[in-house]
Formats: sequence, C-alpha cells, structure tokens
Amino acid sequence: LIAKAKQDIERERFRSARNRYRAALELKGDSLEAKEGLGVALVNSDPGTSGYREAAQLLTEVVDADDSKATAWFALGMAHQFSGQRAAAARAYKRYLFLEPAGTFSSEVRAMLGQLE
Repeated sequence: LIAKAKQDIERERFRSARNRYRAALELKGDSLEAKEGLGVALVNSDPGTSGYREAAQLLTEVVDADDSKATAWFALGMAHQFSGQRAAAARAYKRYLFLEPAGTFSSEVRAMLGQLE
C-alpha cells in the first residue's frame, strides 16, 4: 500500500494517496511513514479546515518522533499556514530550512516565510 501511495504522490494523485495511506494506517496504526505520507497527501489535496488540522496532528506526531524529517516539517508548515496558524507555520518552515537549506522546496519556503513574517 505504501509503495503505491508513494507513486500516487509522485504523480500528484493526492486523493488516491490519501486513501492508500489511510488503509496502511488501519493495518499499522503506529507507522510514521504512513502518517507522514497521509499528512503530505492531505495538505496537497485541499481538504478544508478539518483536513489541515488532521494533517497537522499526524505530522506533529512524525516530527515529535523524528525531528530530522524535513518533508514532514515542510508539510506541517503548509498545514499550519492553510489553517491560519502563521506563527506555527513559520516555526515549521524554519525547521525545514535548518534541515535542508538548499532542499527541493527551500526557495518556496523562503518566499512563504517572507509572507508570514
């Protein structure tokens, strides 16, 4: 399930990925990989306020368990930003930049930080 969900993310099929990651979590509820994937899929599928809150909760669990997960920090920043939590979004984005100063999303994150601060 997780391998197929990752393919869905790569192909920007976020709703399909969301469903697969949910199924993976039903099988193994403590899977950080599934929680991170579901969080990423949620923030990219325009889930509305409750979906962003769910993504933030899942991604917080991931970074609390392993604070070196740069993608989780990036997605957590998005979840917070889209739910109107500007300060929390800025903290998550800064952590992402600390971990990946030249990462895939670093330019985008710097621009978002400029809007938040």
